[in-house]
Amino acid sequence: MTGKSLLFVLLLLPSAAHAQVITPTTRAPLSPEKAKIHTALVTLRDSLLAVQTAGGRLERDLRSSSDAVLRSRARTISAACASSSRAADSAQQTISCQP
Repeated sequence: MTGKSLLFVLLLLPSAAHAQVITPTTRAPLSPEKAKIHTALVTLRDSLLAVQTAGGRLERDLRSSSDAVLRSRARTISAACASSSRAADSAQQTISCQP
């Protein structure tokens, strides 16, 4: 393959790759009731991720950190759990109020 033909092939690659891009399907907008449930569940999911992250940080620091750092990590987990508990209560209330 000569240099010119190689260059030509390389110029064609991006357009060929672009032709294979799959776009996500667009969803119909949610009804107000479903949007409220969706928001409550996303908030709950995010709060649970915060608990998981805080637990991971504590686990990572458990053997090598000072007591002060570990107490700080424990307070962070406690706050994340309290937030997650409130989000769970809110989500449960939101879901149970729907017909």
